[in-house]
Amino acid sequence: MDITALSPWTNSDQVPSPLTPAFKVRLYDERVRGFQLDIAEQMLGIDPTTGNTRIPWAGFASLAVVFSYFEAYEQHHSGVSTEKGGSCNAFQRGVLDVFPQLDATSVQLRALWKRLRCALYHRGNPTGGIVIGPSYESPLEYSLTDDTWYVNPEKLISALQEHHKRYVTTLGGTSPALTKFERIFDESWRS
Repeated sequence: MDITALSPWTNSDQVPSPLTPAFKVRLYDERVRGFQLDIAEQMLGIDPTTGNTRIPWAGFASLAVVFSYFEAYEQHHSGVSTEKGGSCNAFQRGVLDVFPQLDATSVQLRALWKRLRCALYHRGNPTGGIVIGPSYESPLEYSLTDDTWYVNPEKLISALQEHHKRYVTTLGGTSPALTKFERIFDESWRS
């Protein structure tokens, strides 16, 4: 049997039998950080020799790497899969959990889901009503004036990293959060 990388830090030959809750949380944490958040952060990293972003125009690509975070987090947090529908609703709940101060309606969040999340994954780039740039004060902000979402990738990724750390800390012991998390983890593991 070949050894497969399950995360940047864990290989398939390191999987305990039976799977323990601690291993599941560790693997989830490593995958979110190692396959998404850390990669996106590296894409936006500053080259110390030039002072420029290492990869020009990496903002769009970094969002393609991390924008699934909201829905994936919400599934693990709630214990409810979106495999048979509910993707947009889970995305909206995830966004509001990460950014509880965000002043946006369900209709506006649906527009974010459609214009950015879905457009990135299904078309390769966002549609109108999305502006991405490093100069925006907030990681994510909606403007009713021009019906536009403004996204700062650097600040967004930093906010997601902080949110992820906080979430993982809730998954200790025999908490209700762990029970919901394991429901989704186990479903994914068996697939």
